[in-house]
Amino acid sequence: MNWQAKYRYNMFAKFEYKNLAEACVRKAASRHGIKIRVINVMPDHLHTLVTLPKGMTDEKAMQLLKGGSAYSFFKNHPKARLRYPPGASLESRRKHCYSWL
Repeated sequence: MNWQAKYRYNMFAKFEYKNLAEACVRKAASRHGIKIRVINVMPDHLHTLVTLPKGMTDEKAMQLLKGGSAYSFFKNHPKARLRYPPGASLESRRKHCYSWL
């Protein structure tokens, strides 16, 4: 799975924000039983390779990871919200999921 920051802002360019983003994704994943095999945070997007629990769809996993990680990121770094218009989210709508059996 991969997704990007809204407007392709370099939200994760600083080392501390990169680590915060990774920690937020890992926290969201563990909360929902998603196992992260690989995670790579780039300045404006991130890539993950995950194993999903039985019965969970790719779309549901993406929703849980994006929503949960964005909530945690803004909670721990409230000034980041100032970069976006009111009501905007951290991630853009663009996302990619690939499945292997």
